[in-house]
Amino acid sequence: MNYQHYFFDFDGTLADSKKCVIQAVQEAFQRKGLIQPSPQVILNFMGIPIEASFPQMSDQSLSPEQLEDLFADFRSAMVTYEPEGLEVYPHIHQVLGQLQAQGRHLYIVTSKAGPALERNLHLLNLSHYFTDKISSDQVSHYKPHPESLLTLLERHQLDPAHCLMIGDATFDIDMGNAAGVATCAVTWGSHDRAQLLASKPLHVVESALDLLTL
Repeated sequence: MNYQHYFFDFDGTLADSKKCVIQAVQEAFQRKGLIQPSPQVILNFMGIPIEASFPQMSDQSLSPEQLEDLFADFRSAMVTYEPEGLEVYPHIHQVLGQLQAQGRHLYIVTSKAGPALERNLHLLNLSHYFTDKISSDQVSHYKPHPESLLTLLERHQLDPAHCLMIGDATFDIDMGNAAGVATCAVTWGSHDRAQLLASKPLHVVESALDLLTL
């Protein structure tokens, strides 16, 4: 299939943020006297916004005010850890550059908030590849709900038959399937191959270079 429009998740797909996310989540929970989620629990929730994941990871019921404080601590910790802990996955620059040179249009569909996404794209020198991006603070319904993807399809009047959603988490694949676009699971992120296959992606790739063969 010759796709014309490629939609990328960010964390776990374009950027390896596992180390800094685990550090920042555990630090934020520790600051508030909460039990720290294990690294595996944190990874399982990567792919949905902290507004949805933190209440589920907490050992206590938290008020809206307590949650806002927890979010603030997490965001502050991420700013500290990102410069050393955030990296582009192998071959991503090469693949994005080659797709762009072929006239393909590239987009980001992320569970990050907009300011964090822009900060990360600048840090990793990725922003110039993308036609458009949509973040969690621009939608009412988070992944795996298809609102983010459907918004971009409508905004740019795209034919779903020529679109491919690429992500490392079941939330990405479920979102793409719900939006009626082809889906591709990548195995280098937060969810393992068995989890991803359960969501029935059309494609599964082991390396970013494999995206050039679809």
